[in-house]
Amino acid sequence: MEHPRYEVTVTETQMNALHPRQAIDVVAMQLDDLKSFQHTMLKMHQIPSELNVKMDKARIGSIGILVNKFHELPLDYRPDDLVYPNAPFIFDERVDKRKLRKEAARALEQLIAGARQDGNYLAGVSAYRSHAAQTAIYHSNVRRYGKKNAELYCAEPGHSEHKTGLAVDLTRSDGRCAAEACFADMKEAKWLQNHAHEYGYIVRYPKGKEHITGYQYEPWHIRYVGKKLSALLTAQRITLEEYYDSSYPYWSAPENG
Repeated sequence: MEHPRYEVTVTETQMNALHPRQAIDVVAMQLDDLKSFQHTMLKMHQIPSELNVKMDKARIGSIGILVNKFHELPLDYRPDDLVYPNAPFIFDERVDKRKLRKEAARALEQLIAGARQDGNYLAGVSAYRSHAAQTAIYHSNVRRYGKKNAELYCAEPGHSEHKTGLAVDLTRSDGRCAAEACFADMKEAKWLQNHAHEYGYIVRYPKGKEHITGYQYEPWHIRYVGKKLSALLTAQRITLEEYYDSSYPYWSAPENG
């Protein structure tokens, strides 16, 4: 995940189209989102490091594997079934970040074809990411934003879903708003939100669940979990953390006021 800083944004065009009372409501809602995100930042750094769970070999290959801030993949883990999906990316090179595990790759091909039929043209930004690549990205974000802020946008090495070969960041085929907050306002993001589960994918870090996942809302980051689990998670509107009962008691949503 390569992420922009979290910020409250309302475009000038959007604001001009609203009644003054509506405009005030929009800003208030976005400030509430920011408050929730800042609450997450505070609580995340109160979590004891001993809660970190290292994966055992029996669980690593599971399509439904939970990888997050507390569930860590082994240093040397690399899926043995990585392939190049027959799907467009915003770059031409045949490199690791274009690869996915075979089942996820076939599902991505179907998802992009389905989106195209509905008039939405998607392309990959980043898929599989090695431990070394994640380490470089993580340290770059830490230097730029500081450790506490960076860890709400970027996973520590070993804790990135990209290393599973089951996650991919998508954007419009023209590359606009790639892994940026502005993607949320595009019709392609709305299509993913409504249809990704039909292909076995979920939007992994949904809006309103920041205090559970520990990451900002990322409409571009989708994760393959298989059709059965994706349908269940979508129907119940829950995250993988909630499904596995893997969130912690002091990760509660902020109180009103």
